[in-house]
Amino acid sequence: MRLHSLVYRAVSSAFALFSGLTLLVLLFMIPVLAGLPWLAVADRLRDLSLLAFFAVLALSIAFGAASALIPAISLARFALRIWPIDAFEIPRRRCIVWQRRLAYASAIAPVLVTAGFVLQRLIMEGVFDPGASPEERGYVFAIASASTAWGVTIATAAAISSWVHAHPGYFRRKPFILYLRRFSGFADRTVIAEVLKAAAPGIPVAFIASPQSAPRNWDPFVWAFSGLCLRHPLGSLPVQLRSSDEGWEKAIARLTSEAGAVVMDITERSASVDREISMVAQHAQPERVLYLLDRRSMPPSQPGNATPPQIAKNQTVGYTRHWAFPTLVMKTVFFAFVGYEIFLWVFGLPGLAKGQNEINLTLLFALITIVGLWLAGAAVLLLRPSIDTQARQALQRRLAQVDTSSHKTFEVIARSSIPPGKSEARLGDHHQ
Repeated sequence: MRLHSLVYRAVSSAFALFSGLTLLVLLFMIPVLAGLPWLAVADRLRDLSLLAFFAVLALSIAFGAASALIPAISLARFALRIWPIDAFEIPRRRCIVWQRRLAYASAIAPVLVTAGFVLQRLIMEGVFDPGASPEERGYVFAIASASTAWGVTIATAAAISSWVHAHPGYFRRKPFILYLRRFSGFADRTVIAEVLKAAAPGIPVAFIASPQSAPRNWDPFVWAFSGLCLRHPLGSLPVQLRSSDEGWEKAIARLTSEAGAVVMDITERSASVDREISMVAQHAQPERVLYLLDRRSMPPSQPGNATPPQIAKNQTVGYTRHWAFPTLVMKTVFFAFVGYEIFLWVFGLPGLAKGQNEINLTLLFALITIVGLWLAGAAVLLLRPSIDTQARQALQRRLAQVDTSSHKTFEVIARSSIPPGKSEARLGDHHQ
């Protein structure tokens, strides 16, 4: 049993690493794209005066820093998935210390790189080498832009994550949505993304983070991009809370009593679901609670399936699982692209540096292997259905009623006649 547990954890850690590496490659391509405009205008950068040179350099640095905004927020969201904040508002000191150090180092590194590069150009060759090609002149600004973007991405992500760990109760300053669901299931891997997207701008969604023990829990697109709002970057961060098996009831009771809205996926049922629904009924007013239910579930009105307290029909949103193939194809293409990029860095670029630009059987086998492995990992993480459009719109209408200016709660305005469903699970039931 212990060996099985160790293997399971190892596989989960491997998929977490795989997911994080995929996300890093995708995010780090944005700074590369930020450097392309300077290559495109390189032929116009001839005979620059020293003042004009530094003006264009400053503009390229500012452009690179601006292009790092989305990657930085997305990376911070993924970091907070790996290291959730404490449900009882205890700052995680180790996370704060090392992430702040990483932020400082990442902020200083591009400054040193750019300064050293510019000094080398000025001292040894002047602003530009007289014989430099247009591409070489553009590389000066492209490198400055890309290095700044990479540094700002890591520094800002680490700064946001460390700030959140230092202020674990920050989301309680405004109305927030509490989402309850069974771990490592459809509600935890797919419905959670729909709740994040449906939340009004600036309204945080809080939930107990599922244990990092299921390999399929690591879809990078869910944790990095679902519900991302650039107007409210901190407000759109998923508030992932860690709690022990012993303290989960106290944590949920407190969160339920403070939340502006409580959303529960009650499709799956376990013995602890009754306890959790009872706590929600005890600490939250009925008009603040919304239940999500797979329409294929057995209605609780049948004998032996009723769960007290009874759930009113206008408190439910029913959904149907269906395959969103366009989104699935797009995500799969991204994974294949990451596999190709890793092949290019490991095998392609070293060969080009040596003047070898021919594709042989070894390189072809390496390309097929790496891209194939990335697509296989994508299949594990992504092959699951989504929810229907009608349910998605209904969820968005309900959650839009959470007041952003006070602790007023949303009114249940659903027209759904879906009967109440089964229940939702506690922290210790995610493997049942």
